Amino acid sequence: MGLQAEVADKAIRFVKMLPIGREPDIIILKGHLLLEEAMTEWIDAEIESNNPLNTDPKKLGFSAKLNLLREAFMPPYLARHL
Repeated sequence: MGLQAEVADKAIRFVKMLPIGREPDIIILKGHLLLEEAMTEWIDAEIESNNPLNTDPKKLGFSAKLNLLREAFMPPYLARHL
């Protein structure tokens, strides 16, 4: 499967799993969990072959995952402002 197809599949799954029309707090919580799941998959894919600290991304908290991805993928001039 190509990268574009994989990204499209994940986006479709994300939208299908969101409980649209429910209470806002349920939507926010579910969105948070789906986003954290996606971040874990991205981190897993990136550090699978290069993990000098032997870190298990499933054990990292949400903010640690977000910071790790920000440092890994965001240009420095943008990361300074977030």
